[in-house]
Order: sequence, then structure tokens, then C-alpha cells
Amino acid sequence: MNKKYNDNGKIISLEYERDSEKYNINVASCYAVKKSNPDDSTAGKIIENYRELRRDKPEESQEYFNEKSVILNEFIASVEQKDEEYDYVQTMLPIDNNRRYILESFANKNFNGNNNFSHYFSKTDDVSIVGKSQEEAKQLFEYNKPENEYPVESLLIIDDTIDTGGTIKILLDKLIDEGVITGETEITAIIIYNNYGQNKFDLSKILMRKKK
Repeated sequence: MNKKYNDNGKIISLEYERDSEKYNINVASCYAVKKSNPDDSTAGKIIENYRELRRDKPEESQEYFNEKSVILNEFIASVEQKDEEYDYVQTMLPIDNNRRYILESFANKNFNGNNNFSHYFSKTDDVSIVGKSQEEAKQLFEYNKPENEYPVESLLIIDDTIDTGGTIKILLDKLIDEGVITGETEITAIIIYNNYGQNKFDLSKILMRKKK
């Protein structure tokens, strides 16, 4: 999964190639989060911290979420209500109830409510796919193809974060296998945040400058 970032470190596009066909995803991210920055006054950083606490110190995660809930709700309230319609909408619903609440609230602001098939793709176990092979990660998800007209012309993916891109890759594989999308499908992803990133080309230029 190839990622492109803007100058502010936000992901602006993803490219996935399978069987010589390319699938391009236009990405809109609200925040680019730097892990080294301790400031947790934004929704993106709060969710990232909460994810880490859930993994490393689960006994502290609920208290942290409760402390930051005002900021999270203010963020949701600030998101402009959109009325766009897509042929297929997939919100990447987490098993964790707190993240699910925030993500569903965010998702509802970003389309008109039609063609929401989010519950047909789900994670079966609340474990991270980081460090797992693609085949191992696939076993953690199930997909039941809904009745609809296929292939679709437009797909909207909504998530709280894009980490390695592994979960989106699993979703795309299942949708491709079932004939839901093709390389002609217009794919959009709207996310709350991504971890700050730089394009490889830009990073190489920075390293070259340091050598001079």
C-alpha cells in the first residue's frame, strides 16, 4: 500500500495494486499526529493515546477517555455535516465501544446516511493486526456481501486512523474478490488522523541536504 502525504504530514492518497490493476484512494485526514508530541489537545492525539493505553495499560484507558471526552465531543460537533451520497459506505467499526461511538458519530457527519453497509465487514477479535502476516490478519475479519448492484461506481471508507493500511487492504481484497469494486471505482477515505508521515522522495531530499 503506497502512501502519499502533503507538507503537513497528512495522508492524501493511497495506491493498492493487485493482479496488475491499480486501486487509487483519495484520502482526507483531519489531523497528522506526531508521536513525539505530548500535546493531547486534539482528537487525533487523544485517540492515538487511547489506542496505546488499550494495548499497554488497559486499566488506565477508560479514565483517560472519560477525561478527554469533552474535547472529542467538541471535535465531532465541529465537523461539517455533508450530504454526499456514495454507492457503498464502509465505516471501519472497532470492537472497542468508545472508539466505535466516536467513529460512528464522525461517520454520520460525512455522508447522507444511504448505502451504509458497514456491519457486513467486521473484526472478529479485538487484537491488533500489526506484526501479523497478511493471511493471519485476514482471518480476524469476516465479510458478508450485501444485496446491491455491483460493481459500484463509488466507495467511501471512514476510519478513525490509517496505521499501516493493512485493514483497508483486507477490505479491498474482500470487495475485489466479491466483485463489489473494480479499478474504475472511485474510492474515497475520510479519517480522523494519521501518524505524521513524509513521502519517501521528500525524505531522501532531506537526507541529501544533511550530507552536504
